[in-house]
Amino acid sequence: MKIYILGLLSLIFVISSCKTKDIDKKSNEPKTLTFGNSGGFSGATNEYYLSDDGGFIHYESRRSVRTELRNVDKQVVKQVFANFDKLGFNELELNDPGNLTNYLKLKQGDTEKVLKWGGPNDEVPDLLKKYFTNLMLIAKNNNSVLK
Repeated sequence: MKIYILGLLSLIFVISSCKTKDIDKKSNEPKTLTFGNSGGFSGATNEYYLSDDGGFIHYESRRSVRTELRNVDKQVVKQVFANFDKLGFNELELNDPGNLTNYLKLKQGDTEKVLKWGGPNDEVPDLLKKYFTNLMLIAKNNNSVLK
């Protein structure tokens, strides 16, 4: 009887530990927020990649240069990613590219949320404009090259 109970408890422990790993898997996957703009007369792309660990990269297509920048402060990064959800951007549908297109892409694992604006068709929420402006200020203030 004791062996049966030990076997049952072991089985329950194994099953519960497997489920916990599956549930936590999504939250452990790294997030990356890509933001920038593209188009205009030259058709160039100017974008930044901010990872949830503070890593920061700038890419400029006109010169085909990818530069690793100084890491962003962890508290700022945490706030940026939290605000994306709190402000409802994960629920927003916005795909209106124009001659000069601004965009945000939040990627976590296989999931990617893309917001594009700059065309004449969709009204851009003020909160999105302010969020994007703040991201560009972070980029401007953090634009020193990592050495």
